[in-house]
Order: sequence, then C-alpha cells, then structure tokens
Amino acid sequence: MGSMSSANNIKLSTPDEPWSINYVNYQVKGWIERLGEVWLVGQVTQLRKRPGNVTSFFTLRDLDSQVTVSAKVFATVLDQMPGELQDGDKIIVRAKPVFYEKTGAYSMDVREIRRTGTGNFLAQIDELRRKLAAEGLFNPELKKPLPFWPRKIGLICGHEARARQDVIVNASKQWPLVQFEVREVAVQGVHCVSSVCAALAEFDARPDIEVIVITRGGGSLEDLLGFYDEQMVRAVYAARTPVVSAIGHEEDRPLIDFAADYAATTPTDAGKKIVPSLVEEERVIGGAAQQVRSIFTQRLNHEQQVIDSFMLNPVLKDPAGFVRAQEQALIADVQRLSMVWSSRLQHEEMQIGKLEAQLKGYSPLGVLERGFSIMRKPDGSVVTSASELSKGEMVETVFAEGSAVAKIIGANPNGAPWQEGSPSKASEAANGDETRLY
Repeated sequence: MGSMSSANNIKLSTPDEPWSINYVNYQVKGWIERLGEVWLVGQVTQLRKRPGNVTSFFTLRDLDSQVTVSAKVFATVLDQMPGELQDGDKIIVRAKPVFYEKTGAYSMDVREIRRTGTGNFLAQIDELRRKLAAEGLFNPELKKPLPFWPRKIGLICGHEARARQDVIVNASKQWPLVQFEVREVAVQGVHCVSSVCAALAEFDARPDIEVIVITRGGGSLEDLLGFYDEQMVRAVYAARTPVVSAIGHEEDRPLIDFAADYAATTPTDAGKKIVPSLVEEERVIGGAAQQVRSIFTQRLNHEQQVIDSFMLNPVLKDPAGFVRAQEQALIADVQRLSMVWSSRLQHEEMQIGKLEAQLKGYSPLGVLERGFSIMRKPDGSVVTSASELSKGEMVETVFAEGSAVAKIIGANPNGAPWQEGSPSKASEAANGDETRLY
C-alpha cells in the first residue's frame, strides 16, 4: 500500500504505486469544484445555439490573450439577457467551474451573464434589427434580382481602398468589358452614413447604373458602426437599383447586409457575383453548341437510315415495275370482269328466252296461232258462251292473222258440232254472207 499524505489524506504516487487516471481526475474534480462560483470577464466566440434545446455552448476568450475556456449556459439564463447573445460580445459571467472525470474536460457552468463594453451597443443593434425585420425591410421576397450582364456598375468605397481593387479586378477577370463608376467616400467615422447615402442616391438616380456595390474591407466593430445605422439601412432598402453589400466582416453581419439585394462575404466575392464569368459562359455556350450538334447529327443519321430503308423498297428501286405490276393486275381484273359479264349476259339471255316462251304460251296470240279464234261483240266484249249470242247479231271473229265480221243466224248452246251436209250447208249456199252456228 502507498503511503498517505497526512495534510490532505491523499495517497502519494510512487513509481511502484502510480496513480490511475481515474484517481487523478477524481482529485482534480475535487480541487476545481472547491473553487466555487467565480466572476469572469471575456469575449464570446464559437457560440453554438441549439434550437429546441435547453442548453447552449460557447467559448469565452480572455481579453488580453488567446487563453479560452469552454462554457455551458441554460436557455433560462439567456432569456434574462437584454438582447441576443452573439459572437464578439464582451461579457461578465458568474460561473462555476466543472470538471468531467470521464473525459478530463473542464468548462464553466454559467449562472448569470452581464454585458460590458460594446455588448450594450450590440444589444441596441439587435433591437434595431428586430424592428426593421418586423417592418419587412429584410423580406427575401422583396429582393431585386441582379442583372445578368450589367452595362455599368456603381462602386461606393473608401479612399484608395484595397476593397475597390478587389471588386474591380475580380469583376474584370470574369468579364473584361465591365465598366465601373467609382465614388470614394468616408466608410467610417462621423461622415460615413451621410457620404455613403449621398453616393447611393446619386447612383440610384442614374438610369445607366444597373448595379450598386457598397464595399469596405472589414475592420473592427467600431470602424463599421455606420453600416449598422438605421438611415443607411433604409436607404439601401429604398433604392430602386439592385444593391450589393460587400463589407467583408466575417464575425458579424452589418445590418445593410440584410437590406441589400445580395450580401457578399468579401469584396472579392462581390466582384465575382455582379458579372458573369466569360470562361463559364463560353463553356456553357460551347457545351450547348456541342449538344445541339450532337442532336442534329443524331437526327440526320436517323433520317439517313430512314431514307436508306426506303431505297431498299422495290418500288423505289424500279418505280416503273410497280406501275407494270399494277397494269398487269388491272388487265387481269378487266379480263375477269369481261368473262363474268359475258357469262352473266348469256345466262340472262337464256332466261329472257325462257320468259318469252312462257309469255308467248300465255299470250292470246299464241292461242290463236294454234287455230283458235276470239269472237267479240260490237261493244268489244269477248263472247265466251253461245248463250250470249242472239240471232241476227253482228260479231267480229279475230284470227291469228286478221279478223272477219259475221252475222249470227243461229246458235247451239249445247255445243253440238257442226257436220258437213247439215241443213246449214244449203242455207250457206243461199246466204253466202251469213254464218249459222249449231
């Protein structure tokens, strides 16, 4: 067993009996937590808010060195602050040191936060931001689109500022034909707001200026105060010409970023955004042209294949052959129809012959030709019975050929045949113009 330190009742570590990491962390945890709550001053960095979570995390950096400490804060503590906590805030915190044995990590459990230095100003900025947002000045739906190819760009920048060159050089690299109208104004200090707003109003009134860029190469919060000013924000929002802000402040976004139609992260980014890339457009146009050529080539190849397939058709190879084949078929059809009609005519002629024979057999003329005759009275009625005749009545007898008029001298209703040598014979001799019927 190792010997114990009588002062703190802690066993001593020796090469033969070294401490375990778990034991060391346990002791460190005790030493740190015995420190109790302390007041610390520092600057907020790496703030990580977790929406919907009760805790947030940030790093508290020493104001005079790069020494940092991790911090954890509950949402209830943040809610008690005037304004929203952001990176860059200088704050005073009441916190309790906490050591985690399992990971060996050390952090501060923040119980209270107070602002100091610029913190109060940031709270005012946050309040202004909320106010302007509520009025709709930051509404994304109201952002004006940047023109694809602006003819002339209005550039507002500081005197002999490097940001001016960053915008112009990068824009010219992308589109050599771009033109700039530059206004060098105060971009910090008491004249910043008035000079920037005056240049903005001048450019906005000119119809040849199609985009306005407000740029500055970053700086401390104190240097950038003008770009948080309500007057400048409202002027940017009210401009009819699209406005690009390019302040180049990475730690915080000036309020004109929210009102501008496009907020560039740096002046270099602004130069690349406001004009198209000639190389990129050439690549796009070249790709489109190649695609069009490919489509036309495919279409032409397809149509050529269709034409080739048509040329394989016998009709196109020998058009006259198709006509000949149709002519042969037509001749065959005519011959076949001629034979059909000839046969049909013969058949119909035979039928007509038969009908004529039947009609002739039924006709009175046909009966007369067989030796029969027709007797008619003067009124035209046909005599069908001897009882219809009266002695002395005139009648007409019609034969197959011709007719004769006779006078009735007698009638034989019983139908007894007339015999040669009958008394009528003498009577006929005596009356040659009379006819006697028995």
